[in-house]
Amino acid sequence: MKLNSATALPVLAGLLGMLATFTGCATNLTVDPEGYKCDLNGVCPEGYACVDFLCRKKTSGQCAGTCSPAAPVCTDANTLRSFTSTCDAASGTCVSASSDTSCSMGCALGKCNGVEICSGHTCDAPPSDECLDANTLKSFATTGTCGTDGGCQYMATQKTCSRGCASGQCTNPCVGVTCTTQPSPVCQDANTLKTFAVTGMCSSNTGNCEYLSSTMACTNGCMNGQCQNQNLCTGVTCTTPPPNLCMGSMLRTYATGACETGTGQCTYPFTDSTCTTGCAAGACITPSLNFRQVGPRIRFFVRALDVAPGSMGQLALAIGNNGQVAQWNGATGVWTALQTPSASATLNAVNFSSATTAWIVGSGRTVWKFTAGNPGTITAATGLPLLGTNFVAVHSRGDANVLIANETGGVIQYDGSGWTSTNFPALDG
Repeated sequence: MKLNSATALPVLAGLLGMLATFTGCATNLTVDPEGYKCDLNGVCPEGYACVDFLCRKKTSGQCAGTCSPAAPVCTDANTLRSFTSTCDAASGTCVSASSDTSCSMGCALGKCNGVEICSGHTCDAPPSDECLDANTLKSFATTGTCGTDGGCQYMATQKTCSRGCASGQCTNPCVGVTCTTQPSPVCQDANTLKTFAVTGMCSSNTGNCEYLSSTMACTNGCMNGQCQNQNLCTGVTCTTPPPNLCMGSMLRTYATGACETGTGQCTYPFTDSTCTTGCAAGACITPSLNFRQVGPRIRFFVRALDVAPGSMGQLALAIGNNGQVAQWNGATGVWTALQTPSASATLNAVNFSSATTAWIVGSGRTVWKFTAGNPGTITAATGLPLLGTNFVAVHSRGDANVLIANETGGVIQYDGSGWTSTNFPALDG
């Protein structure tokens, strides 16, 4: 069995709860079935009953009417097997029975296909829209229907994208389009002037700007887009210019406008300027500020970190390569650099066994003990068994119960007075 730092720690945690003693591959290991799942048909080893799908040790009146049947299963493509489980009051055990049902539309997932397999099943996760080709979008309804196989089916529709299709959506023809240049006034007829709003809206269908228009009567006639000999600016104020506009890295700003007497429309002079740091949202981007880091920092690549129990985050250790260790002091908000006696060791794991003690392990069969202080101290563990060359995981339940594993399945244990060694049992002999 090959262990690495990602798998060794949970194995160690489970090791603390083991009741069996392992000796090589021939272990004669006895497993207590208590709490394990029942076998098919609700069967458990002798002396145990299937209760709520789990094997429980029999005692007088154990089931007491609380027997639960095993989940239905498909015995073949067209047969559903269901189970019942009743309590035998005399023996205190659950008695199971089964019955088979023929599924006319097939059996899957422990249910007959059709209405039953869709029971409680919602279809509200349609596939993402997709481009069938450069100009065709395929989209799906937000809700679907459950099929006879239990799968969801969503109605699909196709749409032609006039400006092309990309990334599952029609290309928006209005991207980058601004509508701030209204058409010039025109004479709709000999006595009617037609004018347009200062700003318009982009049409998502065509990408063209559309401006609202209005008409007014010219008492002296209309010519060349103006009412003749008529002042249309009475009561008109030109104090609402178009919003500032970014054109690439160029910013266009508008000043207060003036009214043209023949049209009654405001015209606003503008100024274009270059934004050296770019333009966004109608403004030049402010140059980046110079930042100075004043917070805590660790000056090495962190391989593992642990927080002291009960410290509320006030004490922590970070470890890295080349024997580097950093201690966090939450009261001062500072990381303090520490160093193990071996500057060449790659540190792999750290674990606090108590509020004031932590264990650090790494390459070269190195084990270090950290004792809290301001700053803390690091000392080498002594009396280690000759086991392996690279320790990858450490776990503890108190200062007198520490387990350390190497990458080949070897384990050493500290009991408060000394170290002993053993090996994980091979899973396949």
